[in-house]
Amino acid sequence: MNKYVATLFVFVTFLSILVDTKALAEVSNNRNKARADIVILENPIIGLIDNKSFGVTPEVFGFILQCRRAANKRLFGVMRADGTREGIYEFNGKKYCLVELAQIESEYEAEHLCKLNYLEKNCSKDELAAEKAVIESDYREKTGSLRAVFEIARNDFIEITSAYLESARGMKDPLLIIIKEFCNKKGLETCFLLDWAETEEGGEIDSIKRNMSNFRDLARLCIDMTGFLEAMARSCPKAKAKFIEMVRRAREKKEA
Repeated sequence: MNKYVATLFVFVTFLSILVDTKALAEVSNNRNKARADIVILENPIIGLIDNKSFGVTPEVFGFILQCRRAANKRLFGVMRADGTREGIYEFNGKKYCLVELAQIESEYEAEHLCKLNYLEKNCSKDELAAEKAVIESDYREKTGSLRAVFEIARNDFIEITSAYLESARGMKDPLLIIIKEFCNKKGLETCFLLDWAETEEGGEIDSIKRNMSNFRDLARLCIDMTGFLEAMARSCPKAKAKFIEMVRRAREKKEA
């Protein structure tokens, strides 16, 4: 490869990785601002499914809250006694959240590309193969450990969303319309939620495994999903009221 072209390719790739990482970091550091950007869904379909037996029942509303809380926990970690957050996934002896792991993943990729670019510019043809093999071996070892954590995180995400997927069965067509409204209001040109809604029922898990190939993908999915679930919860006042009443009665029964 021409050295100039190689350098340009690495620079562009490195820049795109930094943009990805910066975007995720901004989400992590500006959660309060993100919460202020509230979306209320207004499609007439919402009124048809709010607190209906075939739509968002109080039980489904509870699933929505649970799923959103669980996704946020994985995205940003859990609050500790000192007010800081700690991730739930262990990597190299430390705990990380999805946003942090996505940043580590991007840093590994950028470092790898920079090393390869350096070889292209500074090594002879005789040296290149041997030096490249060392770099590739080191990269595989580092990313192999990270990949093992990613598999755990992806399976974990599938497990926590399984109840919500089950509750949404039979609602794919109206959900697709609502998700499109959410994406339009959030300015999302691409969103995995749309792919999920268009997936044939029963194939959602395979779709997640096929399309979620790294931590950046998984973090983005969690971010989009928590935003959509919050919008759903805020847009179903009848189901919310019934859910609150259901929780109150359960508490009173327990205390009696």
